[in-house]
Amino acid sequence: AADVGNLLHGCLEVRESEQDSAGLGLRAARDFARGDVIYREKPLAFFQEAWSARAAPSCLNCGRLLGGSLLDLLLRARAATGTGSDAEAPLPGVILDSGLLEREELALPAILHCPRAGDDPPCDAAFCSETCRDVQLTAGHHRLLCVALDAEKRRAWQAFRRYSEARYDTLGLAGLVIAQAVSDVAFCGMDPQDAISRYSRFATMPWPELLAARAADRETWRQLRWVVVRSACKQLRGVFESLPPPLDDLLSEEGFAKLVGMLDLVTKDLERPNPQDHRLRSVLEEMKAPPPLHTELGRLTLAWMTAKRLASEAQEPNEPDSDDEEEPG
Repeated sequence: AADVGNLLHGCLEVRESEQDSAGLGLRAARDFARGDVIYREKPLAFFQEAWSARAAPSCLNCGRLLGGSLLDLLLRARAATGTGSDAEAPLPGVILDSGLLEREELALPAILHCPRAGDDPPCDAAFCSETCRDVQLTAGHHRLLCVALDAEKRRAWQAFRRYSEARYDTLGLAGLVIAQAVSDVAFCGMDPQDAISRYSRFATMPWPELLAARAADRETWRQLRWVVVRSACKQLRGVFESLPPPLDDLLSEEGFAKLVGMLDLVTKDLERPNPQDHRLRSVLEEMKAPPPLHTELGRLTLAWMTAKRLASEAQEPNEPDSDDEEEPG
């Protein structure tokens, strides 16, 4: 049987495609109505990029988008752009007087902070509910990274996070995968071999070796990636001192490079639209919002999109531009 997630309908099947040589595929046995949920899938591991988390945080456990009232959402998004003098500064009067901020349907779940949010170093984890918080504090990687580690190692973890944000986000996801594997063993009684198999059973190649064969200056970029791998490994060893075999292989340069390479190959970068976008458009149409209100909201959106692009461009490159390929000889 193929693992296709948790199916919510009994009319999906994995079978050969009708096209020659197309192989197996997930096929519908009946028509579905628009909006039907076909299946839900829980990823083995996921994380939210740092800039996205500042602008629109999601639950550390389930990924649900959070933020509270529309006022909170707008202030947080503006603060993340760096264009406002202060997150507490008032919004333009045309927004404040519009009645939008009082619309309950434009609110998202409030943020439930980690109990160690006020500690030194502070924890910035966000949760949608006590249930999700308890799951992470019982069996999740957050129990290890926020509760089990002492302050010095928590600072080391935060330093690693900053490094991954500056160099390559997938490094941070790899660190979380290691933390979850360790948590599965330490808190859930999983056998270390089963834990490493759970998170490393997919196709892989060391991340530096994934560079295209015809990439310009390939060897220079390959060596740069190995430097990044060594630095990341060194920082992670300051977080996880001693791991039982075979988990300890994940902190070797080769093992970590393969983990990052695997994640590069098999994970998907999802950019979900905020559910409030559609609701806000509907409310604006319903209230026949005046042009100045659309203009001010549009300015916030433009500033947010610009800041997002600048944050992406600020990350140090680890490969040549996509069009920088050597000419064939």
